[in-house]
Amino acid sequence: MSSSESTFRFRARTSEGTLQSGVLQAGSLSDAIAALMNNGWTPVSVAVEAENSFVRRGRLPHAVRAACYRQLADLQRSGVPFLRALDVIAAQSKYPEVFQSLRQRMSQGGSFSSALAEESVHFPDLDRNLVRAGEEGGFLEDSLEQLAEHTEQEHELRTQTRSALIYPLFLLGTAALVIAGLIGFVVPRFAPIFEGLRAEGRLPWATTALLSIVDVGRQGAIPLAIITVAVIATLVWWLTAATFVRQRDQLLLQLPLVGGIHRDLALARWCRNLGALLRNGVNIVTALKIASSAAGSPVLQASIEQATESLTSGHSLVPPLRGCPLFPTSLLEGLAVAEESNSLSPVLDRSAAQLERGARQQIQVALKMLEPVLLLVMAAIVLFIVLALQLPLLELGTGSVEL
Repeated sequence: MSSSESTFRFRARTSEGTLQSGVLQAGSLSDAIAALMNNGWTPVSVAVEAENSFVRRGRLPHAVRAACYRQLADLQRSGVPFLRALDVIAAQSKYPEVFQSLRQRMSQGGSFSSALAEESVHFPDLDRNLVRAGEEGGFLEDSLEQLAEHTEQEHELRTQTRSALIYPLFLLGTAALVIAGLIGFVVPRFAPIFEGLRAEGRLPWATTALLSIVDVGRQGAIPLAIITVAVIATLVWWLTAATFVRQRDQLLLQLPLVGGIHRDLALARWCRNLGALLRNGVNIVTALKIASSAAGSPVLQASIEQATESLTSGHSLVPPLRGCPLFPTSLLEGLAVAEESNSLSPVLDRSAAQLERGARQQIQVALKMLEPVLLLVMAAIVLFIVLALQLPLLELGTGSVEL
């Protein structure tokens, strides 16, 4: 096998109708299919065999998903059949087996959103819900384009956030090492000096607390390590388990600053999808159901569905939503005016853009505040340690300093 060839696992029917499976070497997916057909076999499924399977199990990178959705939208607008479009993407992607799996599921009669649901390990639920909104609303190309933009923006936001966190994390790591050095090496050297004052009960409370921390660290290092590992493992399990999706979302919405950002981004997705659905003639009840499922927030979805469960076609949208606590008054007032002027769809689009812009500004402000906050916290800890060591020395020197 040459370095440019890949291993393909296939299932195909022979000219006699027998189902055969196996592997073959080919330069591309189309070459593998051609080789089977030249042999008189009809391909049923052909996919690249992953050389390192654990690499393929996780979520696809943002750039890969964004490129996939954008290319699918372009090919659909050009009139290319969906299955053929997936073949084209699979032939060009570093993850061909994922897209071949999507193609195979669709060839069996499933929709693209249902295929994404079956491949949930690679694609988040939000992607599936946005695609389903486009399929049911008849604007799949626009939905794919919007999904590509959303994925690119999310990737850009994460990249900017990570870049902005590099210096604060460096400060935090350096401070942790300094504090650990002080507590682990410097403070124990002073402990024998303070034993007399400690026995007499004359140690300042700050020094007593510091020495207690050192004692716990020495005597209970192993239990502390076990407890720390258990807490981290439990936290990771809680953050990743599908059972606690609603609880995690509820907690996220209640956090200061972070909750507002999460809510605004979810409302922006809701506004954008609802506007697209209404623009394409979907009735208000169906549009609300689809748009709320694509918001990316189970709590917001349940709140909207509960507030609008009595809503029927032809009735106003805004009055039921006033009972939903997650909606800001300014958004509701804008939607009320838009309904009266019969311009709900464009106002929803503008509201989505405004909410996204506001959320990104809040993120930038939070990142800028993080650095000075970390510096203040680190300075306070170091000051506490220094004072805890200096006050007993003053006590020994003068016999008059108390805290």
